[in-house]
Amino acid sequence: IALPYVLGTLNSNVTATLTAVVTVGSGPVGGEIHNLYITSTSWGNAVISDTVRCATQVGNSYRVDELVKLNSETAGAYIGNNIYEVSPSVQVRTYSADVNATASYTVRIENDGNITNTMVVTGTASGALGGGNWTVTYYDGAANITADMTGGGYSIALGQAISREIRAEVRADAGVSLGTVYPIYIRTRSNYDAAMSDTVRANTSKGAYKPDLLYSLP
Repeated sequence: IALPYVLGTLNSNVTATLTAVVTVGSGPVGGEIHNLYITSTSWGNAVISDTVRCATQVGNSYRVDELVKLNSETAGAYIGNNIYEVSPSVQVRTYSADVNATASYTVRIENDGNITNTMVVTGTASGALGGGNWTVTYYDGAANITADMTGGGYSIALGQAISREIRAEVRADAGVSLGTVYPIYIRTRSNYDAAMSDTVRANTSKGAYKPDLLYSLP
């Protein structure tokens, strides 16, 4: 209806009902309040009026998002944007590392919610598989955060629509059988709402030896 709206004549003890719908767009942040004032004024006497206030508050969303790529790839290679998984089947990156080589992955953590969010990030630790040992190391920039990632968790705070990148490096020792795959899972959850989480997986396989034979005519 257009405002001001003329309701018409109401007899004594007769009521009329109007409905106001408030729609929240993408701009408001969590906790923000919008006040809607509705005033009814007598047509016969403008001094006679009444006003109500309707307060609509935006609920807090603590949605987190993870994306994964090889460290050597450009940002356009990230997979997993706006995909949220507990057991990743889509957000998976696989790399075959040559013998004595290190596989390096980058994980981008995004705050997809509408309020500043404190998050806890955890990752798979080093372990034994395929007859040998695998070493997993995590970095935030130059800082080694492995103890936190494989322990109680690494805490980060991100504002709305802000992201952060961490790096995971995976290396197999000489005892690991060729073709063995060592999966690591990196999970981020909101410290305020544990149901808001996302997990990516990085599969590293120990590649085969690659002999290279060259020849020339005498």
